[in-house]
Amino acid sequence: MVFAVSALPGAVFAEHGSDDSTIPNSTTSGSGGTGSSSDSGDSSSASSASDDSGRTSGSGSATREKLKAAAEQLKEKSQETHTERLEAARLNLCTNRQKEITSIMTRSITRAQNQTTLFSSIAERVKAFYIKKGKTLATYDSLVAAVTAAKTQAAADLATVKADTFSCDSNDPKAQAAAFKADLKTLTQAIKDYRTAVKNLIVGVKSVQGDS
Repeated sequence: MVFAVSALPGAVFAEHGSDDSTIPNSTTSGSGGTGSSSDSGDSSSASSASDDSGRTSGSGSATREKLKAAAEQLKEKSQETHTERLEAARLNLCTNRQKEITSIMTRSITRAQNQTTLFSSIAERVKAFYIKKGKTLATYDSLVAAVTAAKTQAAADLATVKADTFSCDSNDPKAQAAAFKADLKTLTQAIKDYRTAVKNLIVGVKSVQGDS
């Protein structure tokens, strides 16, 4: 009986040993397999997250560029609209004043024409008077030449002013108005010179007539 009892542990241990040798190997293998699967899953997740991050970053950059381009287009359109409105307002103002400006130009030309015609008439009467009286003036020819030159210059400047035009539909109405103003100023001076020349002729002819 003792021998039987003493023999039991060995048999039991032998049986357990067989089981133990199997269990650890199975456990080790299972542990190793589980670890490999976990590492693979983590790597896949990280790669997927990295790809998602790259796609998100690229998408965000493209969106910002589109929004920026859209904003620039809106700014340009707003500027164009402002310019068009400003041009329309200027055109409207010009159109309202065009009749007045044209009237001023016409009156200025008419007045200049009348003045040159008057001075020419006076000069002719003075010359006729000088010839009729038969008096001699040493500077007569030079005075008459000065009158003729002044008349020619005034006529040329008057023609220039007559050629000036003004229209709100032109490329630069402001430049047209400025050109007319400058030409009119030149004509005004030419008419003054013409008047002075005629006056000098009158004074010269009168100086040789005496009391008679």
